[in-house]
Parts: sequence; structure tokens; C-alpha cells
Amino acid sequence: MSKDISLAHQYELTFLVPPGYTETELDTIKKEVETLVKKHAGKIEKQEDWGKKPLAYKIKKTGKIIEEANYFYFEISFDPAKAQAFERDLYLVTKVLRHLFVIADSNETTVSTMVVPETQN
Repeated sequence: MSKDISLAHQYELTFLVPPGYTETELDTIKKEVETLVKKHAGKIEKQEDWGKKPLAYKIKKTGKIIEEANYFYFEISFDPAKAQAFERDLYLVTKVLRHLFVIADSNETTVSTMVVPETQN
């Protein structure tokens, strides 16, 4: 049984992990999300580690107030029928503080590859 690549849609996943984890623990959490993608027959096209950044607003979780988080970004190809099940399982990854999972705009240039033109004075 072969997969039809034309049925896959592109998605963007940004997820936040609270501070306090070592680099090794962050890699383990990232691998857990990667394993989840593979479990639902998805393919990771691109990964970026955006590092630790302050949150726009404080989040209270497990009695702690979190003001910053480690940001990770994935571009993923999924069969649309499996994307909803992936996101449902992503909610069960307790070390992921928040996530945003959206259909990628195929005509949009990503921030990482965008070139800002010089201003003319």
C-alpha cells in the first residue's frame, strides 16, 4: 500500500516548553513530538529551535506562574484525516505548555527565509 503524497497538506506547528529543562531534556521533549508526528504518518519538512523567549502574557500551570518559554517550530506534511488525531494526542504531552497547529499558507514566505529590502532614503 503506497502513500499518495498529493493528499498531504502542509501544516505549521509551534509549541512552547516551560523553562527549567536542560538541553538534553528539551531534546527528549522535541523527540517525543517528532515520534508523535511519525505515529500519525506525518513527515517533518523543517525544524527550528527559536530558543527561550518571554511570553506575551503570564501562564499559570501546576501552581507556577510562567513568564518565558522555549519555542520550537516544525513544518509538517500530514494527511488531513490524521491531523486532528495528531493534535488531540499533542494535548496529552504534558511537558508542552502551549501549541499552535495551523494549515500552512502555501503562498506565504516564512519569516526565516524572508529578505527585508533596504529602505531608500
